[in-house]
Amino acid sequence: VQGLTDQNYQVEPLNLVDVETVPPDANVVVVAGPTQDFFPAEVAALETYLSGGGGVLLMLDPRLDGGLNSLLDDWGVILDDRLVLDTSGAGQFVGLGPAAPIVTTYGDHPITQDFGDGRSFFPLARPVDGRELPDTETSPLLLTNPQSRAEAITDEGDLTFDPNAPPEGPYVLGLALSREAEESPVDVSDADGAATEENTEDEELSDEDVTANAETNAADAEAD
Repeated sequence: VQGLTDQNYQVEPLNLVDVETVPPDANVVVVAGPTQDFFPAEVAALETYLSGGGGVLLMLDPRLDGGLNSLLDDWGVILDDRLVLDTSGAGQFVGLGPAAPIVTTYGDHPITQDFGDGRSFFPLARPVDGRELPDTETSPLLLTNPQSRAEAITDEGDLTFDPNAPPEGPYVLGLALSREAEESPVDVSDADGAATEENTEDEELSDEDVTANAETNAADAEAD
């Protein structure tokens, strides 16, 4: 939150149990790593906000969906419950392990158009995909390197790891979805995902940077 307010964003908490609807002056609703499921009425409030032209940024951890299945399915979002591991060894140069995959490939989208070859790391990230829908435009935002792989997590929270399994990357860690008419983009990524305004080659990007760009894009779409 501090990183966003430092960039002159006005950030306010929102409890949809209390207010029942998203305030009409909200440009973007951020759902950051929910650990408990939303109530059906809260999900309905988000769906109504989207259909009225609002923007939503969802950041969801592996094995958690926040009870947002109906919303995600309506937009064609497919969550993978596995954890992405980066076997390239790139993370060790910044003190991170394989559970923080590096991203240097970004989608062709306003959220990521200025990233260039900047490096970003996404600890404890899950793959995400989009189902093709006739009324929805889906754009991959963040792609891991080819030396990445995805491993399952048990119900006890243990990682199942096969050291002999070959890498199967790249994986998509974030999507931007948009529709015509009055509905605004929905950005979906893992809970540690984010973006930046201006980044040059070899610059390291922060999670706050990615989040700020996603929020700005959703807010601009809502304003249009």
